Amino acid sequence: LIETTISLFKSADYSDFRIICGSDTHNVHRAIVFPRSEVFAASFRFGGKEAENAEMTLHDDEPEHVKALVYYFYHLDYSVSNATPREPMSNKAQEPLLQMDAAPPSWDDFDVNTRSDYQRRPIYPLFPHPPTQQLSYGGSKKTKRITRARESQDFPKPLEGFPCLVFHAKMYALADKYNVKGLKLLAQERFTAAVETGWTHEEFPAATRVVFETTLDTDVGLREPLVKVLLEHSALLDQPEVEAVVKDIPGLAYDLLKRHRSGDSVSRLGGRY
Repeated sequence: LIETTISLFKSADYSDFRIICGSDTHNVHRAIVFPRSEVFAASFRFGGKEAENAEMTLHDDEPEHVKALVYYFYHLDYSVSNATPREPMSNKAQEPLLQMDAAPPSWDDFDVNTRSDYQRRPIYPLFPHPPTQQLSYGGSKKTKRITRARESQDFPKPLEGFPCLVFHAKMYALADKYNVKGLKLLAQERFTAAVETGWTHEEFPAATRVVFETTLDTDVGLREPLVKVLLEHSALLDQPEVEAVVKDIPGLAYDLLKRHRSGDSVSRLGGRY
């Protein structure tokens, strides 16, 4: 069945509904989209302009995320588009630790059987780079950045892969908005995995802001892993960008303070951030 839906996605044959966002028009099929999203189904079922024109315009959403949403309808998966790293946050004059040897994935690159293959870029650390040191490799010397004697989990080695924290957070919010339950669970899974390994990335503060601005207090799917990371790696709070976000989100700041004061461990969060 999935092969059939994928072929329909590629050709748009027999499409009977349009999803419009920005300059993009997606020719889709009601029989595929509506069972996965009650919001889209209701827009057609209750009549009005959407039913008359057999189309729905998404004015407040971002085209790249709507594109991923449509992709999910047919593949039960999604790929990350436009996942291009920006300059390091702590010191923009510094160079990345690793050379960028591959371009970010496109929709054509994505393999439905490979759920995490899009992580191809180096992570720029949130913390400043440690001093460099000359190391010998088989007689030849190469410059490699290494951490000095300090062995703290708050100063990790650079990680391979671009975490795409903001992208996953926005996909989670979009899935919630259009009541696409499977996509919401998938975005939560990917965000959680990404933040556990990519919390040193410059996207972390922006992702935290997106999560708390797009979810209700009762929706802890993404909030819980964020707070878990902040509790485990308290040195993050010393970073100006993270500090600014925490100050701007009173609920997050209060919860962190309360748990720090009471000495609660991460394991006792009990499903609440």
